[in-house]
Amino acid sequence: MLLIASAVALSLATMKIPGGVLELPRGCSGPAEIPMLVDSYIGFISCDDNKTSILVEGSVLSPGGCAKDDPRFQSRHGSPMVACWRERVDNVSKKRIQLMRVDIGAGILELTIREPRDAFLLLQIASSFRPDRKQ
Repeated sequence: MLLIASAVALSLATMKIPGGVLELPRGCSGPAEIPMLVDSYIGFISCDDNKTSILVEGSVLSPGGCAKDDPRFQSRHGSPMVACWRERVDNVSKKRIQLMRVDIGAGILELTIREPRDAFLLLQIASSFRPDRKQ
């Protein structure tokens, strides 16, 4: 019972996406559900502590975008995941921007990494992914 109570205290909200559920930690919010629109979905998780916005998207037609040799791990619920880094150049400032993506199988989570805690937050949310039982 204590484990269940502590898990509830750490995770105040959930977000249903096509294929499963993400648990949002304290200070983060998003819609209760992101529905599939034709063959894709897109939404955002906002976290107040470090003013981040995490992209949550998925598509029937396109893969997650990480390579086969990128690091693999599992969510707390046993769902396989892949993490990778991407870099892009900002059109205005011309600075290089580091993006981290986590392919959760049902879609991807993506965040601009400005400091190490950004990567930790993204991995924390990704590792909470609980796939639908019907998969």
